[in-house]
Amino acid sequence: MVNNKKLLLINDTGETTNPGCKMVREAFYNIFNPTIGKGIISDRLPLGYWAEHYNSIADKPAQCITQQEGYFPVGADIAPAIDFGQWQHITESLGRSDRELQKRIEKCDAVIVNGEGSIHHNLMRALALFGLMRTCVLANKPVLLLNSTIQAMDTEILKSVLGDLQILHTRERRSFDEIQKNYCTNTICAPDLAFLAVDRQIRNFKHFTDAKQCCIITAGVAVSARTLDILFDTIFQLHLTPVYLCIGDGGEAELAKRICAQRKVALVNAWEIPVDEIVGFLSQFKIAISGRHHINIFLLCAGVPFVAIPSNTWKIEQTLLLVNYPVDVVRRVVDLEKALNLLLSERDTLSVKCRQCFDSAIVMMNQLQRRIEQCVY
Repeated sequence: MVNNKKLLLINDTGETTNPGCKMVREAFYNIFNPTIGKGIISDRLPLGYWAEHYNSIADKPAQCITQQEGYFPVGADIAPAIDFGQWQHITESLGRSDRELQKRIEKCDAVIVNGEGSIHHNLMRALALFGLMRTCVLANKPVLLLNSTIQAMDTEILKSVLGDLQILHTRERRSFDEIQKNYCTNTICAPDLAFLAVDRQIRNFKHFTDAKQCCIITAGVAVSARTLDILFDTIFQLHLTPVYLCIGDGGEAELAKRICAQRKVALVNAWEIPVDEIVGFLSQFKIAISGRHHINIFLLCAGVPFVAIPSNTWKIEQTLLLVNYPVDVVRRVVDLEKALNLLLSERDTLSVKCRQCFDSAIVMMNQLQRRIEQCVY
């Protein structure tokens, strides 16, 4: 392949309220950078392109979350089966009828697919991404799937698409082990691309009075009123002040606004903080609780020790395992207070460890970047 390629980016998540997703898009533009003579993202498809067409066969978000008494909500390991034949039919019909997409595929030299936040539990966006990848492969375009966690997807769909990819990057080892063994030998494991874009320089930040006596909390896409009450109660019991950071997707904003008002907890909206100030904002706080994968990356960079709680996929625990973060993800409610006391008693040591974990991720990301460059250019 030659330099100065035209690249089509599928699943551009950079317009969401999630600052981590904005970092992912920035990382894509850093990797595929025309100023160093390698190529350019000349076109892009937004988050959710084609997704609504798969609604009739897709699993529902509530089906992908396991709720168990005494535990925080967590993504299920398996999902209900779907109709593979229907997925094929929808994909083939869209591939024939979407003339605009045909033109865009024809104009590009290669296709870059952002797997961020989409490839799990046979949800609409996941089915659409696989449909788009299949369509691009059939159009004889090289397809690279980057930044993916792949969990509880239909095996027939995986077989029909993944083996034809030029390269497949999983951002944690559990997905890597399954995909490498069963579906695609061109698989590489390295952390989330957001690590490449998060700026380690501490910039201006919004000041919180007595922030060092505060615990910043963000509960994640599986958030519920019960979860927020548990988190707030535990922090109050430790004589700290909770502050809630709202990312805003999945109905979180209205719920967080209501519960925080009831509990008299300060609420900060992530979209009101400039992305290059997120690290500085987080660095004010003594400790953190996070059910947000990308916020964990910012916290590592900021050197703020945190307790992670599960999300809708295994990306949180598996990423922290990959970078050797020393504090286990808390799954049981009764374990939360003990984990927070560990943060408080060993804060300085864990703060240093956070930055070491971030640095180790950067080393792995540089290796990934070289692999991508070899593949594309």
